[in-house]
Amino acid sequence: MQRDDNGVRCTPDTWKTPLSYISEGTARGADRLTVCDPMDPLSPLTPHAVSVTAPLKPYHGRTEAAPADQEPLVVIDNIPLRLWELRRVPPTVMMHDEAMNAYISLLERREATWAAVDQRPLRFHFFNTFFSTTLTSGRDEAYNYEAVARWSRNIDFKENETVLIPINMANIHWFLAVVLPQRRVVDTYDSVGSASDWMLQCNVQWGQDDARTSGHPRGRWQKHKVRYRKQDNGKDCGVFVLKRMDHISRDIAPERMTGSMNYYRRRICSGSKHHHVGSSSGRSDLLTSSVRRRNCPGNRPIAQPPPNGRRGSRKSPGGSRSPKHSWFYQTTTGTASPLSINPSQTRTPVAKVATPNAPNR
Repeated sequence: MQRDDNGVRCTPDTWKTPLSYISEGTARGADRLTVCDPMDPLSPLTPHAVSVTAPLKPYHGRTEAAPADQEPLVVIDNIPLRLWELRRVPPTVMMHDEAMNAYISLLERREATWAAVDQRPLRFHFFNTFFSTTLTSGRDEAYNYEAVARWSRNIDFKENETVLIPINMANIHWFLAVVLPQRRVVDTYDSVGSASDWMLQCNVQWGQDDARTSGHPRGRWQKHKVRYRKQDNGKDCGVFVLKRMDHISRDIAPERMTGSMNYYRRRICSGSKHHHVGSSSGRSDLLTSSVRRRNCPGNRPIAQPPPNGRRGSRKSPGGSRSPKHSWFYQTTTGTASPLSINPSQTRTPVAKVATPNAPNR
């Protein structure tokens, strides 16, 4: 029996997922796509989720982008995920923009679905990873509100409880800024504790500038560094950011993030593959709709409108496929896997996806 670095029994693949996070095949909900209970932040992974992610090997090369001739394995709101991006999700690798943004897009779609089902306004707004880099772009890498003004041109953030901003610091660390416009507060969640005061102040300034642009009265803003669980290596920061965004949008307190990082990584990968990030069975139909359409004979792939205005590849998985990667195509877009769609999901809510508001770089 294989054990991880802490002596805990784990899966024999490169994910090294503790066995306590893997469900038995006969467990309740074990026939689902990703986890037995999507609403449980620590629900065991299903056998299907384990089998479909097992072949992925971590990428340790120096290439900064996927090869141009590598076709997408799955497309989420026009964000193509190729084998190269997915190989940046397993343990020992720092997560890349595209994998981060695809998962963030699913979180945004989930919020839009829940808002429609509950007949309420959107509570959360999710920016992608390019927002903060654009906010502090330019030759001098100085604060530049004008560079991102159009991202929120049609949005009044006084109507949102929370704005979530993932931030990449010098391409070596991810942390999360959480803007609370109604309270004039900016919180940061940093799993290392190295977030710069300057970057934090940039987010405060953005909140002030955007409120002024929307015609709201000026007021004093506060910034806080929230006490948060610390990572025990140099690669898990992106996982911390994604799961904190997930938990905030589900009103889960930070102290409840107690799971294994290897478990969270595998859940993120499987959820991205299936367009599914954790919702009740009745609320997850929207997230799997693009997979359902792609599996219907004679239907052309229909691109979902990008919630953050991302302009990714419009090319859907197809064409010549090498036998080496056929395992992923069969379980992602083909009909070989009967579990690609959960047959228990019968209620389909009517929901609108948020209007595109932010350009991709």
